[in-house]
Amino acid sequence: MAYAVGATLVQALFLAVHELTHNLFFHSPRLNRRFALFANLPIGLPFCVAFREYHLAHHRKQGVDGVDTDLP
Repeated sequence: MAYAVGATLVQALFLAVHELTHNLFFHSPRLNRRFALFANLPIGLPFCVAFREYHLAHHRKQGVDGVDTDLP
């Protein structure tokens, strides 16, 4: 039970950081970045800053081999 609840909460935090990366929570990009850092705290691994850069690069060059960070 603890694993299922914990995994669900962590997934919700990952989703929140993803949405904050796209600046969908607040009008200010700066406020979105700060809140992403705050949402990242309970996860323990500071991933939100690097995720932002790689994820936005993925959207800019989606499907381009060697550039899209989401392709194998």
